Amino acid sequence: FLIGVAFKSVYDYSSLFGFTQKRLWGYTTMTWLSGALIAFVYHYYRKSAHLLFVKQIITYTLGILLLVNVLNFDYLIAAYYKPTMFGKEDYVYLAGLSADAHNYKEIYEKIYKEAEATHFQDVSKVSSLYMMIDKIEELKNKYERRNAYNSFNFAEYQEYLSVKNIRYENIRQRIEETQQKYTPQET
Repeated sequence: FLIGVAFKSVYDYSSLFGFTQKRLWGYTTMTWLSGALIAFVYHYYRKSAHLLFVKQIITYTLGILLLVNVLNFDYLIAAYYKPTMFGKEDYVYLAGLSADAHNYKEIYEKIYKEAEATHFQDVSKVSSLYMMIDKIEELKNKYERRNAYNSFNFAEYQEYLSVKNIRYENIRQRIEETQQKYTPQET
């Protein structure tokens, strides 16, 4: 019963506000608990050996972990049920996702447009924009030098290819100038 209530709770939040890491881990945990409970009840009524039960639970756990690795939570969040805040996509959360999400270019462009529309006065949008610039800059530094042999990551490299033409050098200066313009000067 409690597992069903937990599934319903995670489902309700996901359908209203989209996926997040915590919600996907909630689904994963509830799935694992459901399987473990079913295996326990099966072995309890069959009165099978305890070692067989332990082996099956370990195999089941490894299978769940492998599935989590294959599903790529960051990509699921960015591609399917994006998190929302006040009825709009939560770009602050999306900006915090890893390169596995394959969304840097899209998020960068959307955050930049929204930050520019507010004349770079919205702190959350400006900090998200800085975060995206830092991530893009990190990828460019890593893969433009072509010496990332010991830390090569295929997902990161794919993301680098999608953002390598983004020019952001003047944006930091523009943000600082705009904020200085709108910041009241002390006398």
